[in-house]
Amino acid sequence: MDFSTRIDKVRERLGRLSGFLFFRQPNIRYLTNFAGAGTLLITRKEAILFVGFLYYEEAYRTAVGVEVVKAKNILKELPKSKIFNQLRKVGYDPQEISYATYLGMTDVLRNRLYISQKMRGLREIKEPDEVTLIRNAQTIAETSLSKVKQTIRPGMTERDLRIQLEYEMLQLGSDKPAFDLIVLSGARSSLPHGLPEDRKLQPGDILLVDMGAVYRGYHSDMTRTFILGENKQALKLYEIVLRAQQSAIQAINPGVELGQLDRIARQTIKAAGYDKYFGHSLGHGIGLEVHESPRVARRVRTKTQPGMVFTIEPGIYIPDVGGVRLEDMILVTATGYENLTKFPKSIDSTIIPV
Repeated sequence: MDFSTRIDKVRERLGRLSGFLFFRQPNIRYLTNFAGAGTLLITRKEAILFVGFLYYEEAYRTAVGVEVVKAKNILKELPKSKIFNQLRKVGYDPQEISYATYLGMTDVLRNRLYISQKMRGLREIKEPDEVTLIRNAQTIAETSLSKVKQTIRPGMTERDLRIQLEYEMLQLGSDKPAFDLIVLSGARSSLPHGLPEDRKLQPGDILLVDMGAVYRGYHSDMTRTFILGENKQALKLYEIVLRAQQSAIQAINPGVELGQLDRIARQTIKAAGYDKYFGHSLGHGIGLEVHESPRVARRVRTKTQPGMVFTIEPGIYIPDVGGVRLEDMILVTATGYENLTKFPKSIDSTIIPV
């Protein structure tokens, strides 16, 4: 990965700013390869990574293209920096810092500190190497789910399945789970982001599994819904959600508004009479974070570009009945799209014999 080119991207966005401060770890990792905690200052000619004692050696060994400075407190070290007097307008994104950090920075930089959104979307377009890492993370997740699916049977608990999935992913090389895995059964599957409990699977259950792996910092995210044996209502919901997802995915091309994709999927669900049971946006970007820019939501006017990777995940959630969601990761290409999620989702594949 070319970290110097990424830092140059920041400099191209500076405009009238003399520098920009990064506080959030995913941005720092994207720009330097360093995976620990710190603060990064990029100016037109310098790139300085301030880290504490706990991370100094790691930063010294792994950070690329930056000067690493040991700083117990950046608010005290920054004024000592050789470039401090050159900082006339320093940008920062308020979404990256706490109020306490903001107060400290204003005390040090005073009228030099400027709110800026110039760096938002910096990571939206994925480089080929990034896509490869996302593919690897997805392969780990899919291989794990494929293995665990063979063991699913009535009497197992949601927690049992979560533990198995996490174990398999770690065995296959995942850094960690991408998030707290969602494994929900029966009526609990109507909780879009519920957490597993000790409920035992029963014949006729809906089983919703939302999972992802992390490989060298890059995340995957997918959802599959299974039906244990016969459940005609669940099968009907599944068919609707599958059509909604397919209709949105098939509309993906460079230059399409992300909000349009949401509206396409939502219209399919609305036509079936279930629109009030689809209460979240259609998807989100994915990369160094499991949820990142761009958002795929009704009012988003951002247009797709080659290199974007985002999820398409419509769902229907009926309280006291259950829920169905399908989630795939999509790469926008120069001529259309590539679905990075290969795990089967046909009607036949969703039914688990009991």
